[in-house]
Amino acid sequence: MITVKNNIFHLATNNTSYIFMINELGLPEHLHYGQRLRNPEAYSLPLRMKRLVPRNGEVSFNDRNWEVNLNDLPLEFSAEGGGDFRSPLISILASGNCSSSLDLRYFSHETYKGIKRAASAIVQALGGEDDAHGIRIDFTDSSRGIMLSLYYTVFPSCDAIVRRAVITNRSKSGIALQKAASLQLDLFTCDYDLCLFGGPYGRENREKRERLREGTAFVNESRSGFTGQKSSCIILENSRQCIISALLYSGDHKETVEVSPYGKTHIVTGLNNDTVRPVLKTGESFETPEAVLVSASSRDKAVEMLHAFEENHVIRGTWKNRLRPVSFSTAFSLGLDVREDRILEEIRNAAALGFELFVLDDGWFGVRSSAEDSLGDWSANTMKIPDGLAEISKACHKAGMLFGLWISPEMASLNSRYAMENPDWLVRDPRKKNNANEKGGYLIDLTREEVYDDILSSLKSLIERTGIDLIRWNLGTQMADVWSRCEEASLCGTWRHRYMLAFNRLQRSIMLSFPNLLIENVSSTSPRFDLSLLASSSLLASTAVNDSFEMLDAVIGASSIVPLSCISNMITERRWNLEGRYSSLSSAFNIAAFGSLSYSIELNRLSSREKMMLKEQISFYKMYRSVFQFGSFRVMENANRVILYSISPHKDIIMLLLAYRNMVPSAEDDIIFVPDADENGIYEVSRRNEEAEFTSVEDYFQPPEFEQEAYTVSGEILKWAGLRLCEHYMGASYAHGMRVMGDHSTRLYLFKRINEGT
Repeated sequence: MITVKNNIFHLATNNTSYIFMINELGLPEHLHYGQRLRNPEAYSLPLRMKRLVPRNGEVSFNDRNWEVNLNDLPLEFSAEGGGDFRSPLISILASGNCSSSLDLRYFSHETYKGIKRAASAIVQALGGEDDAHGIRIDFTDSSRGIMLSLYYTVFPSCDAIVRRAVITNRSKSGIALQKAASLQLDLFTCDYDLCLFGGPYGRENREKRERLREGTAFVNESRSGFTGQKSSCIILENSRQCIISALLYSGDHKETVEVSPYGKTHIVTGLNNDTVRPVLKTGESFETPEAVLVSASSRDKAVEMLHAFEENHVIRGTWKNRLRPVSFSTAFSLGLDVREDRILEEIRNAAALGFELFVLDDGWFGVRSSAEDSLGDWSANTMKIPDGLAEISKACHKAGMLFGLWISPEMASLNSRYAMENPDWLVRDPRKKNNANEKGGYLIDLTREEVYDDILSSLKSLIERTGIDLIRWNLGTQMADVWSRCEEASLCGTWRHRYMLAFNRLQRSIMLSFPNLLIENVSSTSPRFDLSLLASSSLLASTAVNDSFEMLDAVIGASSIVPLSCISNMITERRWNLEGRYSSLSSAFNIAAFGSLSYSIELNRLSSREKMMLKEQISFYKMYRSVFQFGSFRVMENANRVILYSISPHKDIIMLLLAYRNMVPSAEDDIIFVPDADENGIYEVSRRNEEAEFTSVEDYFQPPEFEQEAYTVSGEILKWAGLRLCEHYMGASYAHGMRVMGDHSTRLYLFKRINEGT
């Protein structure tokens, strides 16, 4: 709901209020974001900041308003000039008189139901007139001929507010934008912890926490062309409130968080102005990506609202709210040595174990024999697969499985036939003898229409000929030595942005053309993990490395950004774990089950016991898949001991993971709390049957099947007193019933409510 009364703009969701006013100077003064307020229009004065005299050392706005210091005034946007020295939301290149100042004042506004669609191919949230309400507010600088339009969309049921900006040049000459961000949020205090996410290959989506302090400033950005090693999602959290901001964009982004000397927090998020600098001709406009805001009284509730927003307004297509299949991939089982007989054997083995999706990974195309070959040559190698991919697809379908294919549509190898026939289609600087690249692979210039059309046509033809049910889309490498062949110099500053729009359009075109196709975005090169990918892809790989405990950290971080149903986790053979680290197949499953489950193991090398274990894991996962994928996810502890769980909407099923990074002697007792348990419920607690964690103990003592871990417990005990687990073995004084766990070990507990509860 959006109300405008007495120059007070109240954007209300079911539980939050976002309030600002157009003050006496025509500036949008921010008043409140947080808990829902009733009738704030009648009580605006208490919300306003009071200044009766100018602050010493600060610049007054003008001669008539000495008490107004923009540098200390909470606003909906900052611009250069007027004494505002904070990071701006909008900035222009200094003109001939060396002035870059902007004097943007309120001009008009319009409220509407639903969502105003952008003119470009930029990713936007979805919503109809019943579940979304919007407002556009225009600000103009009459002397510059510039209009700034702020678009707000309110999604009441999931407590989300989405904002974007549009800058229009109404002057008689061109203007160069130095910065065009999407969202600014000014908070009145700085008593927050700032949480950021990201990390390089193998350490993706790790959470980093910093305490805000007066005078501090943080810049979180990507300059690699894509989301990169730093996610655009940021969380601010204190004892009263948790705020999450995230950008619906896969390209270069920048988030600045500043704390003023007066203890206020200033946040700006949007495109990275170091790499995206639009030039606008007369009459032209530039649209920024959408940024989403959610606020709640706790982090768990805020993350839940963000996930609800994504599930209802970002994810789309046939796979929305649909259970994801258990998949098998040839990535680590066959590697690049794919041959038709080996593929068919793996199909038979996978079907017998209960897999629902078979993915033929890298190595099927061109003359692919190494990571440096054949990207771009998306035709099956008939020496490896004589009968063609269509027959492989038929074999999968006959065995009762879906068929998927690994492909990297944005990339081409320099020595590929594709690159040799179209050398100027690759993103590389022809003036240099040697360009920066990743294993001989280069991006393809999707901003050129003939290139885009060729790739789209090739993909459609491949899908139609082969009968593919899933594409495992390997995302392109980071942008280095970018060489733009733009005919107009004014377009050079937006090449990276236009590339991202083309990528969005390409995936959406494939999704619309093949509505039953499942797209999984993975990245073996540049980390790319953000909300906008969910608009065309229902799965995102949590990490590119497959060590179980590295995956655990990746899942915990990723779950703060996207729902579990969209997180893809792959279990591989132990030899692919980090050197010297042992992690059992059982522990790998216990961790990877929290999300969409995938395996890549050489099945014909498994013993009959291991095959039985694998079959039991898949059967168990299918039985409780809805909880693993669509349950409410909580992280209770994340230190040496990790406790996390997923709970069903009716609180009748809880899947809880207990994990130890390293065992220590004389450790504390394991006490399990489940704050979301039904207080009136009675739960049966059991441990998932699994093999021994390490053989040295199993040789001397009984295996974990004999651990005494079965309880009947009330929900109120789980919630308030905690369940005391059995003692675990410390290396001496073993007794019957102890838990036998070592370093990097886990237990997965099932809580089943056995009465009706509430």
